[in-house]
Formats: sequence, structure tokens, C-alpha cells
Amino acid sequence: MNEIRYVAATGALGVGVDAEALNQSLDFRPHFIASDAGTTDAGPFALGSGTAAFPREAVKRDLARVLVASSKAKIPALIGSAGTAGGDPHVDWVLGIAREIAEENGLSLRTAVIRSEQNPDYLLGLYREARIRALDPAPAIDETVFARSTRIVGMMGVEPLQAALDAGADFVLAGRCSDPALFAALPILRGLPPGLAWHAGKVTECGTMACEGGHGGVITATVREHEVILRPVGEGLRCTPQSIAAHSLYENAHPYLHKECSGTLDLTQSKYTAIDAASVRITLHPAAAGPVAGRGQGLYLRIGGASTFAASRGLDPQRPCLWPKCGDGCPGTERIRNAARSRDRRGSHCSHAGSCDESRSACPSTVPASRRARMDQRHDQFRVPT
Repeated sequence: MNEIRYVAATGALGVGVDAEALNQSLDFRPHFIASDAGTTDAGPFALGSGTAAFPREAVKRDLARVLVASSKAKIPALIGSAGTAGGDPHVDWVLGIAREIAEENGLSLRTAVIRSEQNPDYLLGLYREARIRALDPAPAIDETVFARSTRIVGMMGVEPLQAALDAGADFVLAGRCSDPALFAALPILRGLPPGLAWHAGKVTECGTMACEGGHGGVITATVREHEVILRPVGEGLRCTPQSIAAHSLYENAHPYLHKECSGTLDLTQSKYTAIDAASVRITLHPAAAGPVAGRGQGLYLRIGGASTFAASRGLDPQRPCLWPKCGDGCPGTERIRNAARSRDRRGSHCSHAGSCDESRSACPSTVPASRRARMDQRHDQFRVPT
């Protein structure tokens, strides 16, 4: 039977990884372990300042547990939206932490680094070609926006992650990334239905938030040709049809159509069935997360105190960098083939914008001056080198 099994270690790297549950989940014989590391819940500060929303000690603790477990099981580990916002400083910060972990634990990891920060001049050219526009309810943009933006990242889908996995990476460290893409990449690469793969990723990307009862733990998924099986590992945790269906609606503007990188996820015919007291099966899902007409890509811009989301048609993805061995001091990079894309790439630096449906949007937010001063003081303790 063709199936991919995986473990979602936590909802956000830095909030805690249950080491006991993670080690227990290895009995499930997963094909990979993944975790999102980003959030926009904290506002635009992390993106604009190049700092993380979580303390370095917390991120190192969680990442160490993930990398040690994946190395023990000899399976890949994937981390997306590194350092909260996924910009170049955030990626470099987490990469430095990974080097420390590898050295301290005697790990040798072939590490793929996928950057998402974008060149403002390149984006300005696309804007002048009418290929970038603001999405409602984001504020209007003009040519000055690109020069005024402190940092711009593009949100990637499954394609660059698949290229890294296909190249044999033990550890995939990605910049700004769709959360479900981390979990959908390998199942789709192995020929399983995109709709089921994206749906499983949508539910599991927040870890055991999709479960009832207890706390901590991890959630596992088995993606097959006609079904997804979701099962938590941890005392008192259980998946129920209601909890899984409810989390399928989480962060979604439409009850059935979920706009994602690489396409639209259609939940219209999804069915949620309890297998036992703690496990749920998702079935009757069409493979609806394929490419969509007029597909664009998402850009997050940090302008002053506001965060804006814009869309662009046809931003070309670029290849990730592959660090041969993280435990060997990452001596250099080598370009690897992006199997998911055959068209020409643009740009001179190693970044990947990914592909995001152009109907996604994010609301602007602001940080009051008094709060920003307190955040500046706090983040001085964990500032990312630039």
C-alpha cells in the first residue's frame, strides 16, 4: 500500500516539543518529522526587525529534539518559516542554532536551505508590469512601497521543499513557507492525492491544537490513496470528528474552499469518521489542490509599523541551496535541481517565492510606539545577527 506517515512535532518551534511523545511516535515508523516555526499572530515586528518572537533557548531546545529524533529514525526533518518570519536573518539565525545542535549531539546533516527574501528592485519591475497588486483588505500600494519596505518575503508552496527532499536532504530549513506545505510536500512527491495531502497538512500544522483533552504530545498522520488517518501521541489526547472538522475551518475565510499555495483546497465532500476513541479518518476528498488558473504568489511586506499582503502573477521560483553537511561546518553551497519547475529562473540570489493563490490576503496591523519600545528592549536579548 502506498502511504506516507509523518509526525507534526509542535504547532510552532519555540512553544515546546514533548520529547517523550516525540520519541514514542518513532514507533509509528514515520517517513519524516516537520514543524512550522513562524506566525503572523505577533504582528509585523519580527519580519521588519529581523528578530524572532521566541527566545533562542526555546527554539534551540525544540529544534534539538526534532533533529535528534529525526536522526535517530534516519528520516528527514522539515522546518518552515524559520525564526518566526522566514527572512534571510531569521533563516541564518536558525541555521546557526542547527550548527550548534549538530556539533553538540554529534550529528551530520545534509541540510537544504531555502531562502524566501525578495529583491525589492525585482519586485518593482513586476509591479510596473501590473503583475503585483494589493489584496483586499490590505492598503493600496504604489512604487514607493518597495523602497520603503524593510523586508519582503515570498511564501513558498511544496515545490522547493520537494526539490530539497528529492536531492536527499536530511534537514530542510525553509524561509517563509505555507504551513501545510511542509506536510504535503512528500506525500504529493510520492504520488498521493494532493487534496488529501494538503488537507492533512492543514489539520496537523498546528500540532495537537487539533485534538481534545490533555496537553503537549504530538500528532501523527498517515496519508493514503483514499484516506488520511490522524492519531495523537500523548496522555489524554484524542482526535474527534468535531475537532478535526473544526480545525479544517481554522484560519479560513470560506467554510469549504481553502486558498493555499499551489491551488485551492476543496473541503466540500470531506467526511470525518471516528476510528476509535482517539483517531479520525478523513475520506471522500477530491484531489482539488492542484494548480489554479491565474495562479499568483504571495508577498509579505513590512512597511513601518504595518504588515501588508500583496499578490503577484508569475514570480519565478528559484532553486534552494544545499548545505552538504551541517555537522561538517557547512563549508559551502551547491545548487540543486528543482524537479518541480523546468522553466527559467530569475534573480541572482538564492531565494524562493513559492506559489500562493492570489486570493489570499492578510489584514494590516500596527504596533503602538510604547509597545514597540518594550519589544525593542526585549528583543535585544535575542537579536538576530545581520
